[in-house]
Amino acid sequence: PNVTCIKEELMRLIGKNYSDDEFNDICMAYGMELDEIIEEPERHSTVAVKTYKIDVAANRADLLCVEGIARALKVFIENGNPEKFVVLKPKYTIEVDSKIGEVRPYIVSAVVHNVQFDSRSYNSFIDHQDKLHHNVCRRRTLVAIGTHDLRKIDASKLTYTGEAPENIQFIALNQTTKTNGKELFGILKQDKKLGEFLGIIEDKPVWPVIRDGRGEVLSLPPIINSEYSKIDLNTTEIFIEATATDLQKAYTALNAVINGISLHSATPLEVEAVNVHYTSTQHTPLVKTDIDVVPHLNDREMTVTMKYIRTIVGVELTADQAIQYLHKMSIIAQKAEDQQSLICQVPFQRADVLHPIDLVEDVAIGFGYNNIAEHYSDYPVTSTIGGSLKQHRQAENVRIECASCGYVEMLTFTLCSKEDDVFAPQYVELSNAKTSTFTHGRSSLVPGLLKSAQYNQFRTLPLQIFECSEVFQLDQGAQNETGCIMKRHLCALYGGVVDGFGNLHGLLDKVVARLGWKNIKLQLEDDPNFVKGRRAAIYCGDQKIGFIGVPTVEILMLYKVPFPVTVFEIEM
Repeated sequence: PNVTCIKEELMRLIGKNYSDDEFNDICMAYGMELDEIIEEPERHSTVAVKTYKIDVAANRADLLCVEGIARALKVFIENGNPEKFVVLKPKYTIEVDSKIGEVRPYIVSAVVHNVQFDSRSYNSFIDHQDKLHHNVCRRRTLVAIGTHDLRKIDASKLTYTGEAPENIQFIALNQTTKTNGKELFGILKQDKKLGEFLGIIEDKPVWPVIRDGRGEVLSLPPIINSEYSKIDLNTTEIFIEATATDLQKAYTALNAVINGISLHSATPLEVEAVNVHYTSTQHTPLVKTDIDVVPHLNDREMTVTMKYIRTIVGVELTADQAIQYLHKMSIIAQKAEDQQSLICQVPFQRADVLHPIDLVEDVAIGFGYNNIAEHYSDYPVTSTIGGSLKQHRQAENVRIECASCGYVEMLTFTLCSKEDDVFAPQYVELSNAKTSTFTHGRSSLVPGLLKSAQYNQFRTLPLQIFECSEVFQLDQGAQNETGCIMKRHLCALYGGVVDGFGNLHGLLDKVVARLGWKNIKLQLEDDPNFVKGRRAAIYCGDQKIGFIGVPTVEILMLYKVPFPVTVFEIEM
């Protein structure tokens, strides 16, 4: 992601002025890139000011605004202590109705007091939410953030529920007339910015809505807020809410907003919690109790061994040195009792730290990658010419053949949900899954392509897509301690007015010819997930290597694919 920062504001927040070259060196040392330096006017202004375009890592949600960058760099440069937030006891409660469970089940919230906006900080606040919506929130499909002026609303009774769109009547943000949900969508379809998000809830039986104690609509997530609770330059009390299908991403987005806006508060390290009361937890498996007190701003404890750090970094660092370098990255660490490990306190802003390797990376950044390269790099005594592995060349040949036949390559997630086991048993389950969407390692590529067909159903038919990637399978030789191995599969899908079995069979013939496989044959077999008489096993000699067939209507309805398809999947 590329973050736009006005230099004057960035330097003010850091507390020291740097030249362009000096700041470029600081960015490179921290793992960011000063991509561009331009002169352009601020929003609603004609006066050009020096502006930085900074590239940040996609997993660093805390760096998606000028305030987050300033807060991180201030600790990095000055080696000061990371700031600790105080969470005040909640005064307000959001009642979550079970009706919304199957549409957008989760909501998180917080209140920030004593905010002091000027035009520059207000613009940054709005831009920050847009950045989060495009990155962490996955274009609002996972999370949608809403911010409201607390003084304009009646927060004595806040509700989050699902209602028929005809019953949701309000004046939407920047609109002048009251409309219901259906009428509003008719207007917003012409909006270049919001029009693309309408499909997220348009076909749902009920639409999510947040109301206050007066019954007034605050938000129609994930689309638009209400003019009634609009924030402006005079707003001092901000009520933040984020609705979601992914609770962990909602926590991350909420924390990022708090981290950014709090710098413009007269009490910058205070935030008020909100009680979220789920009347039913049937559709919210990630919520441990029926009341979720948010935000969660506590540090997370992680442990990493010094041996692991030294092995990965390649430098014989002492524990005290590693503690110092982690401190520069806002992570407080101390030695464990065995003196061979570090116990690290990871702040809430650092949602990117998920594994000890992330701590090692922070040690390396704190030490300086250039220092490692200059003083500790060991070059081999002999030089060799590298080349790609045979299996990679084979996969590339297959991709070229599929693309030549008019098929478009997909790249879907390696992790999937429990419900995606319809085509093959799932052998790998995550012990600490953060979301119900990603709980297992996939054992088949077909569910991913069916989801791709769902998302691309409005494109011109026929739809021709393929994927050549790894899946998890049992290790029959029991040579792997995990009992599981990864194997590369090829899967292709043809969808259109007719199922196109013959078309996909032709692609299969092309692929096996390109691979040079002999004695390929198809043998009819039954499977409850495929139309009877329209599935065949694929054999190479006497070994079964895959299948080809037409999924049943029930399977197509499960994945919301509105046209017949044929799929094949083979092991490479």
